[in-house]
Formats: sequence, structure tokens, C-alpha cells
Amino acid sequence: MIPLITFVGPSGSGKTTLIEKIIKELSSRNLRVGTIKHHLKTLEVDHEGKDSWRHKVAGAKAVVIATPGGTAAIRSEDKEPDLTEIAERYLFDVDIVLAEGYKSANVPSIVVVREETRKELDLSVIRKPVAVMTDCDIDTGAVPRYSLDDTDTIAEFIAEKFLQQRPSRKVNLFVDGKSVPMKHFVRDIVEKTVRGLISSFKGIENPRKITIMIDEE
Repeated sequence: MIPLITFVGPSGSGKTTLIEKIIKELSSRNLRVGTIKHHLKTLEVDHEGKDSWRHKVAGAKAVVIATPGGTAAIRSEDKEPDLTEIAERYLFDVDIVLAEGYKSANVPSIVVVREETRKELDLSVIRKPVAVMTDCDIDTGAVPRYSLDDTDTIAEFIAEKFLQQRPSRKVNLFVDGKSVPMKHFVRDIVEKTVRGLISSFKGIENPRKITIMIDEE
């Protein structure tokens, strides 16, 4: 599973600026970073009169807007998906996902708090705090504390704690020379199925690299 960490804390603590700096730090290590921002208001990325808006009004469940520079998907949801579901559904091809918000999510959380916002902080509602970044003297118990300026240190903390322990195994699928993105559970199914078949073959034990090619000409 792709590592997922959320940055939580009172409004005005500087979470967005901090995440921006950490994205740069992790990207400089040649890591692909995905992000999720929790927004409590209605999402307005589609506007009345636009073609995509007309598609949605006509009843489309999902609309994809594709351009030479990027792609955006707009989906109607019966309920707001949880943080892990969003990461698995949309950010399956990155090395790590950084989220902002979701303070009650059951995922590792880095707490961000400033002196002027500390009265609004309630650590008891944060389920999995792994670090606190702050400019004030607060008791964080067994949770390590870092300065708000220590973005390189916290980036290293993230890399060591959540990335170096990941298995180096890779499962890639190419069809007609094009890489096909797969969610982690699909990769697991593909790997388990192939390894299960190969385990029945004589003379093959613990293969380290498996290549399957199907040519239709």
C-alpha cells in the first residue's frame, strides 16, 4: 500500500505552506508525491454553461476533462469517500500521498500548531499522531516534536519511517508497449495469481523476476 500521511492542526497554523515545502524536499529525492486537500465547502470546479457542466446536468455520473497539459475528473458521490479510498482510487501511481486535514482519520498524522493557534488544538481527537511541528513549548508526550522550520528534517523523518521499509517488489503491466496503471490491490491480485500458477511448475522455487509476454500477430 502506498504510504499515506495527513497534516492536521488548527486553521492558520500554516499547514499548506509546510506541505508545499515538504513536497519540494521529497520531490528532490526523486519521489513521486500525490496530495489530497480536505475541503468542507461545495467543490466548484465546473461552471454553468460549460460543456462538462452540461454533461453532468444531463445525468453523467462522472465527467473527465482531458487537455494536452493535464486531466481532471469530476464524479458525483452519494457520500464523501474516506481518505484511504480517495488515495487508492486516484493516486495509485505515486510513491507517497500527503493529505491536509482529516484530523480524525485513522492514518499517520503530523500535527501542525503555532503559538497563536495552540488553544484550538486537541491532540486527543487525533488518532495516529507520529510527529508534532510547532513553534511553541507544548507537551507532546512520546510523539517527537520538530520546529516549523525543520522541513528537511521532517522530510527525512517521513522518508525513513514510511518509505525505506517498503518492499522493493514491483509489478508492472504493459499492453502494446504502454504502461497500464494498477491500484495496489490489483497489483496484489496479479502477483498472487501469477506466483500461484508458477508454484505448480517443477524446478522453479522463489523466483525473483517473472516476465510474461503474450504476442498476437
